[in-house]
Amino acid sequence: MEPLVEIRNLRTSFRTEDGTVRAVDDVSFDIGRGEVVGLVGESGCGKTAVSLSILQLLPTPPAVIEGGEIRFGSRDLLKLSGEEIRRIRGNEIAMIFQEPMTSLNPVYTIGDQLMETIQLHQRLDTHAARARAIEMLKLVGIPRADEVMGEYPHRFSGGMRQRAMIAMALSCDPKLLIADEPTTALDVTIQAQILELMHELRERIGMSILFITHDLSVIAEMADRVVVMYSGKLVEQADVQTLFLSPEHPYTKGLIGSRPSIDEDDSAVPAEPGLRRRLPFIRGSVPNPLHMPGGCPFHPRCDYAMPVCGTEMPPRTELREGHDVRCWLHESPDSVARADEPEVRS
Repeated sequence: MEPLVEIRNLRTSFRTEDGTVRAVDDVSFDIGRGEVVGLVGESGCGKTAVSLSILQLLPTPPAVIEGGEIRFGSRDLLKLSGEEIRRIRGNEIAMIFQEPMTSLNPVYTIGDQLMETIQLHQRLDTHAARARAIEMLKLVGIPRADEVMGEYPHRFSGGMRQRAMIAMALSCDPKLLIADEPTTALDVTIQAQILELMHELRERIGMSILFITHDLSVIAEMADRVVVMYSGKLVEQADVQTLFLSPEHPYTKGLIGSRPSIDEDDSAVPAEPGLRRRLPFIRGSVPNPLHMPGGCPFHPRCDYAMPVCGTEMPPRTELREGHDVRCWLHESPDSVARADEPEVRS
C-alpha cells in the first residue's frame, strides 16, 4: 500500500526542571492511503505525543522534537515553517482531540466554529461557508442542522459535541484524520454510533485514519493495522488479524490477554475455590519516565526477561512481511549471548 505518511526515527522530549522525559523515542511507522492505523498502549506511552508531533501542536518549551522525519507526500512536516504547517493543519490533516467536553470554545456558537475552519482553509464567503457547515452537521447525523448552527456547546450532550468535532475535522475533506481517543467518556451506545460514522465516512471519502486508543476492542473493529507503544518506544506492529491471533511481544500478549470476555476463558487467573476466575493482568506498573530502567523498558514487568533485557534495547526484528517486533526473545541465541557479554574497556 502506498504510504500517505512516513514517520521515521521520531524523537520527542519534554525538558522539565526535574529532567528530560523522552515521550517518543525512535518511533517509525507508515500510514497508507485509505488505511486505518491503530496506535495503542497504556496511558503515558506516547500515543498523543506522536499525534501532536505530526501537527506540531506541542508547547515549545518544554517540548522539543529532537530528530526524525514525518513525510507527508513529498514534504517533511518537521522542516516546514509555522505558516506552511498552519495551511496543512485542519485542512489536509485534521484532528479530533481527546476530550469533546473541552475541545469546543464555550463562548462561540457551533456554527461560528465550523465556519471559521471552512473559511480559513477553503476561502469561501460567509453564505457558502454556512451551507458547507450545515452539510457537514447533517453528514455526521446531527438533526435540525440549520438550527443547531446557532447553539452553544453547553447545549450539546457529549455524543453531540463529539459529532460536531468530527464535522469540524472533516469539513475540509482531509487526507488524514487523527482521532485521539474519540470515544472517551461516551456511553457504549453513542460510542458504537461514532465508530460506525467514522467507518462510513472513511469508505465515502477515502481518507486515512490514525486511531489512538487504549481500547483494543475498538481497534479490533476499526483498524487495518496496529502499532503498539510502551514507554515511548514502538514494540510491535502488524496487521490487525495477525496481531490479535499471533502477538509476539510479551507486552502485546499482556494487553490482549487482559481484555474481558463474555466467554469462559481457560487462561484466566484461578481464584479461590468457589469464586469466579480473575481476569489476567500485567504485573507491576509503568516506569517513571524520569527514571527509566536500562535496556527494554518493559523488562521489570516481563515474565520472560533475560539478563540482556536489562542492559540493551532489542533491535527491530521483522518476523514476516508487515510484522515486526522489538524483543530479545526473537533474536538468535548468538546475538543474545553477545549482548550479555560484559563490555571490555582498554
